[in-house]
Amino acid sequence: MPQPVPAPLDDRSDLTIIHPMDPWKQGIGGFDTCIDGVLRYAPADWTIEFIGLTAEPEERPVGRWIDLPFDGRRIRFFPVMAERDPSVVRRVPLVLRFALACRLRRAAPTGKVVQIHRFESAIGVRLSPRQRAVYFFHNHPEEVASPYSDVRWRRMGWLFYRLMARKMRGAAAVVAVDSRTPAWLVSRFPWLDGVAALLPEWADPRIFSPGSPQDRHAAADNLRLRHRLEPETKVVAFVGRIERQKDPLLMVQAFTELIRFEPKAALMVLGEGRMLGALREEAESRDLRGKVHFLAPVERSDLVEFYRACDVLACTSGFEAGPRVVFEALASGTPVVSFDVGQVPKVLGPGTPEEIGALVQARDSREFAWALASVLSVPVSAGRAVRCAAAVKTFTPKRALAGLFDLYGRWIHRG
Repeated sequence: MPQPVPAPLDDRSDLTIIHPMDPWKQGIGGFDTCIDGVLRYAPADWTIEFIGLTAEPEERPVGRWIDLPFDGRRIRFFPVMAERDPSVVRRVPLVLRFALACRLRRAAPTGKVVQIHRFESAIGVRLSPRQRAVYFFHNHPEEVASPYSDVRWRRMGWLFYRLMARKMRGAAAVVAVDSRTPAWLVSRFPWLDGVAALLPEWADPRIFSPGSPQDRHAAADNLRLRHRLEPETKVVAFVGRIERQKDPLLMVQAFTELIRFEPKAALMVLGEGRMLGALREEAESRDLRGKVHFLAPVERSDLVEFYRACDVLACTSGFEAGPRVVFEALASGTPVVSFDVGQVPKVLGPGTPEEIGALVQARDSREFAWALASVLSVPVSAGRAVRCAAAVKTFTPKRALAGLFDLYGRWIHRG
């Protein structure tokens, strides 16, 4: 293996994060949001370095360590490749191109703790026995074979699990977002017993809040005016990747049922993905032109205004570990209707009042539409927005990451 490229300082970093993303050009997905939380809320005295990719190679050139400000702290950054839009799906998956780039660029993590968000990324780096490798699982591994899965590994599951087993041999800890994953990992890799933990979801209160009644009215009026909708239009939001996992076609089917109850309703689809063309065709075939609106992704900081402007968020995913959008929408004062996936039952359940949302058990478009209609029938009020936010008030990054930071701190200060 080629000799590694050293970090600019002689001393080791406390924490290295490895993931194919650009911290200064983030998306709105769960991976980026999780890493953003770690960077923003890690103890201020920790030195952090990031091995990733650059979305702006003119400002952050490939193959060079640079020291950059990030929310009041300094981060050493080493981009191994350039990718202006990491969400674009190419023939060779991004994570494998990233692992190869790490190897070719001789990326050398110096952190006492090395945080890896896709175990495949670790193929391209070499860790010393003194470094503590922590692997994150943002989706349950068994979902690779799910009919809703877009992961390329579904055709080579045997290789996926073999590579996972190889990397888990050197894991100091594993962190899962799906509640099923810790027990599953321990059942396959018994040496992980006691070091497999669940990471709760969160919504960052510095970004997501209900806002004042004036804020909400302004956001709602602006959205409806921008899309030429009548002021009384009920707006359903769908936020995320337009991929098979999110089951957007079922969302359009449910919306078709919904307009029988709410003829003036509109569906706002915010996101991009491989199924965007198919989703547009589905909407047109159902004669929903003018009722289904497609919006390009926005910065995470702009999402709060979108959530506030909508009357309900819909989550039709076939599987999820979170999903983060459910927690963010509620924190923004907007009710949610979701299928029973991931950590959603922690905030929505049988006893949840309709003003906050509904959890739909059966994967049926009519039942989902009825739940949407029931939630939309509740009058909009400032008190309702406050109560939606209260449902997730304990789901903050500080609280969710406290245990992880405590573990890291013991390793870091122990040397």
